Amino acid sequence: MFRNLYNWSLVLWNSPTFTTWASFFSRTMYGVVLLPVVTINLSTDEISIWLLLNIFVGLQTLGDLGFGATFSRAISHAYSGAEDIIIHKKKSDRAGKVFSSESSAPNWKLIEKLFSTTALLYLILSFFLIVIIGLVGYFSLQIPIDNLTNKKIGWLSFITVLIAIFINFNGSKYRLFLQGINKVALIQRNQAIISTVTILLSSLTVLLTKSLFYLILIQQLGAIVMVIVLRSFSKQFFVLKKSRFNLKTLDRKLIKSIFPIAWRSWVGVLMSYGLVQASGIIIAQTGNSAITSSYLFSIKVFEIVKNFANAPFYSKIPFMNQLFIKNSKAQLYNLATQRMNFTMLTQTVAFGIIIIFGDYLLKFIGSNVGLVDNNILIILMLSYTLERYGALHIQLLSLSNNIIWHIANGVTGGLFIVFSYLFLHKLNDPILAFSLSLLLSYLCFYSWYAPYKSYKFYEMNFLKTEYRVTLKSIILVILIMVVSFLTTLK
Repeated sequence: MFRNLYNWSLVLWNSPTFTTWASFFSRTMYGVVLLPVVTINLSTDEISIWLLLNIFVGLQTLGDLGFGATFSRAISHAYSGAEDIIIHKKKSDRAGKVFSSESSAPNWKLIEKLFSTTALLYLILSFFLIVIIGLVGYFSLQIPIDNLTNKKIGWLSFITVLIAIFINFNGSKYRLFLQGINKVALIQRNQAIISTVTILLSSLTVLLTKSLFYLILIQQLGAIVMVIVLRSFSKQFFVLKKSRFNLKTLDRKLIKSIFPIAWRSWVGVLMSYGLVQASGIIIAQTGNSAITSSYLFSIKVFEIVKNFANAPFYSKIPFMNQLFIKNSKAQLYNLATQRMNFTMLTQTVAFGIIIIFGDYLLKFIGSNVGLVDNNILIILMLSYTLERYGALHIQLLSLSNNIIWHIANGVTGGLFIVFSYLFLHKLNDPILAFSLSLLLSYLCFYSWYAPYKSYKFYEMNFLKTEYRVTLKSIILVILIMVVSFLTTLK
């Protein structure tokens, strides 16, 4: 019995999905433990500042110009034996064109070049990133910080965030390398431990000090510790393979081959995540802390759910990269559709719990901030469901380095801006205006364009795939809307 328990524990300890979920669960503690503690013990003005600073921390994903996912995917291809980084325009491109030899042994020479280029590039980008976030933050935080009793605390918190962003972003290269060589379980296991400790310490700090600054300080120290840990593991793998670890040379030929892939990814992130977060920054300029905190809080909760739900699919991306490069079509299709279904179901169930029980839970704990109106929550649920459906297909297509993020998210982002402009002038409610704009922009383009490209590339059967991926989620969404409507009537 004990031997079986030990064997099971080893399986879970080394399982990419379980450890990714453990990591995401630790981040979910952010919503279950830290968010309630913060909303009870900090003022509405301080909560608004904290949520805005969290937006700036999240915006560092825009700083890599799309090179992050691209480098990780390139390292994964090289780890499977690829000799060059190429864009696969059609299925036939996969077979027999990318291996460095008859074996599919890791191409450590290419991996070393990729890592070295990543290291120098991220150092350069780190400086540009903090300058840009520093300027945007300085001007967008003026009004919210003016509402604080102690303005100095607000600005010190912002400076702390900037320093941590520089260290964390520059250290992203270690995560990308480990993801590329399929050490997902290792990353997520340590992420789960460090995130859990950070959240517990942050919660305790808020309870004892009721200080915004100390909360920010503990959170950012946790992120820095994670960088140090991943650096240590990365160095160990390089030493084992007798490869050089500290080189920082920029391979221009490599950058030239990767840049067409990377900038498309970056535009995609900018015009999706970037615009949604920008809407929160714009609402913060109204000067109404209650409205700002309510909107930012709701978006934050939905983002936590989305990130948690990503675990079943995203934990398998490095392995799916390897299946793709080895042309294991049937295995890739079965794994991808299974994980897409799991992700969609997990997200939908969590959204349902928030929409139906969220307000009751917040009132029960005595929170100083609440969710937005239930109708807005329904709109956001539909928006995030369409976004996740399209994003999963984009991730599946991206295994081929055939990147459409710039088109899918670029057009969708453009539609979001147009709809926002129209609704902000027609409606006297910026939250409703942004929420409707988000839903309509995804509905008009993103929700069909990304799946269309994925279906076309992989030549998948539409009815069979949708039955496997979306049917259960669609039924659940309808049930949630009905229950929400009946609850409103009561």
